[in-house]
Amino acid sequence: MQPGLVMMALGSFRFGMTNGAYQKFSRSAGYRWNEVDRIGREPALQYLGPGAQEIAIEGVIYRKRCPNPTFLKSA
Repeated sequence: MQPGLVMMALGSFRFGMTNGAYQKFSRSAGYRWNEVDRIGREPALQYLGPGAQEIAIEGVIYRKRCPNPTFLKSA
């Protein structure tokens, strides 16, 4: 696959429009907050940094289109 046609990569497998294009992509990110007590006031929230991130890719990869067929072995 030409470098300009790569949309994303999962390990050594490159996703693009000419091979293994995904049908569904979703990403979620969490954020960590902590409640801090204050004297004479309501508690405040303090940002502690990014939390867990999750990326899900759904799609079909046909064996004939995969450059490395051993990549497709199921667990």
